[in-house]
Amino acid sequence: MKKYLLIISLMLCAAMSINAQVKNFPSELTGRIRTETITMLSVMLKDYVYPEVGLEVSNILTRNLNEGRYDDITDFNAFAQIVTNDLFELTRDKHLMIRFDPEDVNEIKNGENISAKEREDYFIRQKENSGKRNHGFREVRILPGNIAFLRFDEFERAEFASKTAYAAMEFISNADAIIIDLRSNTGGWGSMVQLILSYFFDFQDEKKNIIFFEKKLPYKNEVIQYRNLPDLPGKRILETPLYILTSGNTYSAAEAFTDVLKNRNRAIIIGETTRGGAHSTRGPEILTDYYIVKMPISEVLNSQTKKNWEGTGIEPDIKTNRKFALDTALIKIYTEVLLPEANENYLNNLGYSLLNEDMNNIAILVFKENIKRNPRSANCYDSLGEAYMKNGDIERAIKNYQKSLELNSNNNNAREQLDKLKQRNIL
Repeated sequence: MKKYLLIISLMLCAAMSINAQVKNFPSELTGRIRTETITMLSVMLKDYVYPEVGLEVSNILTRNLNEGRYDDITDFNAFAQIVTNDLFELTRDKHLMIRFDPEDVNEIKNGENISAKEREDYFIRQKENSGKRNHGFREVRILPGNIAFLRFDEFERAEFASKTAYAAMEFISNADAIIIDLRSNTGGWGSMVQLILSYFFDFQDEKKNIIFFEKKLPYKNEVIQYRNLPDLPGKRILETPLYILTSGNTYSAAEAFTDVLKNRNRAIIIGETTRGGAHSTRGPEILTDYYIVKMPISEVLNSQTKKNWEGTGIEPDIKTNRKFALDTALIKIYTEVLLPEANENYLNNLGYSLLNEDMNNIAILVFKENIKRNPRSANCYDSLGEAYMKNGDIERAIKNYQKSLELNSNNNNAREQLDKLKQRNIL
């Protein structure tokens, strides 16, 4: 009860502020409202993603009510917080909650009564607003070494964003390696996950068609399968090495995308463990005239493992801080994919391309690799010296320019750079 009293005191100010804005609002939470709220919540829990858990939680809440555990709570916000805490203690589900919000209740009621024309207009506005965000696609470019980089921060519904997705996939289709950045992607629609995944898997025929993942809706006794799409504009990208960048913010649909690629060994995942949300939530829905409820009613399952990542997230293949995920991916690509057969000239040009992109640390690694393969090349040391100079590491720049002159006393560039450093009283 001490916990309940503490929550009541913390929520009192907020409750007074909201209550003052709502006309004909009761001055305090009554037993009738508490009973109505728990009763309605118990009924709605039959649609919970795990029906047997929903029934158990319903019984416990009803017992709490009958035993008087909520009798001393007269603040609307505090009651919502306490019931939500009870729901979490029973299910460990962060998505299951009720909230005191009579204004939202009224908005939902008004929305239920809008005309077909108003619904159509709302849909059009949604599509326009999605377009202003470029449907979540933030960046697509080719990095040095013909590496494609694609960043998108949401999986917009395919009916809005398919053309943008087609264009992005066409742009990256001729790359020698592909990096997809989902570090800021918090999810979205399964239809877009299905569309983009389909580019990375071959389609044979309907019988052998891949099922990427399944969405189970127990309250409807329904399972929706997301399969490899048969028809796509452009070509499929079946052999190109693929890398996915993740963070602790990567969530929901972005996790479904990552999970499929990881479990089918189609991509290497680099970054942080994802957030861990495989349930789809219905709501907010009206619970009573004063409360709304959000409740998970479906779960996504990998079609191979029959498991998901709810509450645990997806572990990357290579774990690193999100800040270093891109560099880690690039280093892996350069060292394992692009450089094994590269000659001195290719590596040197690649290093300078990276310098021009201000990717100095990666350029230094490439130049070092070139020296490792060509230890008697004055030009390799000269290039590394320039990279260190641009990176502000004067001491190492000097050492490499000096080594270049040892190997080739006629290297005028190295001599000029060292003379400049002498004039600055660095040497």
